[in-house]
Parts: sequence; structure tokens; C-alpha cells
Amino acid sequence: MLIRDSMLYDLKKRLGNIEGSSLIYSMWKGYLQTDRMQRLMNFCSEKNMDVAYLHTSGHADLGMIKRIIEVCKPNKIIPVHTEYPERFEDIFENVIMINDGQTISI
Repeated sequence: MLIRDSMLYDLKKRLGNIEGSSLIYSMWKGYLQTDRMQRLMNFCSEKNMDVAYLHTSGHADLGMIKRIIEVCKPNKIIPVHTEYPERFEDIFENVIMINDGQTISI
């Protein structure tokens, strides 16, 4: 399950027994110094949760994007959170360009 430090309330009140569960922390370790993240880590400790540190990046290069599209074979591709969304139309088929706030129906 994907969680954020802002979801601590939900972990405490809505999730039930998570004693002995595991958490994979995949962000930059520097964030662990923040008060919010410290509260989450303290909660994990109180619940005897194992914490594994595995940094990942949300940024993919063109080679990785091509690989993901090749493996997933999506019907449509919508570029999001990229500096050059228009380049997707030059590289891939079935690209849908949308503007912020625009609603689409596929």
C-alpha cells in the first residue's frame, strides 16, 4: 500500500492491526529528519514494523519510458509531469495531449 506521512491518522484509526507489518521507505533519506516523517517512523517502531530503505526515483529516462510502454502496451498514452509532453507525439503512437484541468473520456 502506498502511504505518505500525511496518512498517519488513517494508519492509526482506520487500518486495524498492522503490528509486525513492513514499510518500504523509498524517498530520499534526508526527509527522515522532518517532524512529520519522524512521527511516522516512531509509529512504525511502536507497531514493531520492519522498515526497509530502498530509494527510488519518480523520474524515468526515455529508454525506460519506451520499455514501460513496450511491456504494458497501453491503448492510450497521456504525458503527465514532463517538461516536453509534445515530444511524446513524435516518439509514440496513440498519445493524447490534454491541458491541466481538462476532463477526458476514453
